[in-house]
Amino acid sequence: MPQSEHDRRRSIREATSYHVTLRSAEGEVLTEGMTTNFSNEGAFLVTKNAPGLPVDCETVLEVQMPSEQGQGEQMHRFKCRVVRFREMGKLVGLGLEFVEQID
Repeated sequence: MPQSEHDRRRSIREATSYHVTLRSAEGEVLTEGMTTNFSNEGAFLVTKNAPGLPVDCETVLEVQMPSEQGQGEQMHRFKCRVVRFREMGKLVGLGLEFVEQID
């Protein structure tokens, strides 16, 4: 029996709603949006626009996440690659694969 996409994933995705900023390697803001899911290997985000973001381009994802101590939020940055681009009515969905955590 063929495996579903969920069964083939190496890490569990958690439904999340984190505010994120996607930047170019040079630091230019490309888009802002919200995650719908997040894992150790990547994230899916929804945004109002994502001009000029082809599949396979490398970007930097900045995400505000709750701190491990449970008080406030902490900024995390990931070098990532766009692996999926999906138009969703007036929104755009972007599947991102993490290449490395920057900080």
